[in-house]
This record gives sequence, structure tokens and C-alpha cells, in this order.
Amino acid sequence: EATNNEAKERNEVDAQLWAALSAETVDRVNVDQEIWKSLNAAIERSVTTDEYINGRLISQSGSTYNCSDGVLTLVTDDPKNTIIIDFDSNYGTF
Repeated sequence: EATNNEAKERNEVDAQLWAALSAETVDRVNVDQEIWKSLNAAIERSVTTDEYINGRLISQSGSTYNCSDGVLTLVTDDPKNTIIIDFDSNYGTF
């Protein structure tokens, strides 16, 4: 009788353990899928942003710095986005 009860109890514990492991596996798979969705969404946003700013970055040529008036002009591929920076280079009189 004791052996039958022990075997029955062991089977119940095994079933509970299996159910818990199965539930944990399902939860982890779901979390992994959510992580992949988030990563793919971030990659898509990055690609979209890269495509948006393409042609709006500073050109490798055409930018100038005028020492006499302290104006730095950063020319972009899209002239509407050219950046002009005025430096105050007045160090006083010596």
C-alpha cells in the first residue's frame, strides 16, 4: 500500500513538474517572440530614418570656414539644410 501511494505521489509530482516546465517554455517562447518583434521594429525604424536623412547629411565637399568673419558653413546635400555657425573670434586688442 505504501509503495503504491509513493508511486502515485511521484507520478503526481512528475505531472506537476512537467506542467510547470511546459508553461515556462511557452512563456519563454512568447517573450522571445516579443523581443524579436521589438528588434525588427527597431531595425525597420532605423532603416526608415536612414532613408529619410539620406541626402540631408553634411557634404564631404563645399563646407567652408571664413577666418576673417568667423563663419563656418556646413554644406549639406540638400541646400535647404545648410548649417551656418558664426564664431565670435574677437579676442580683444593686444
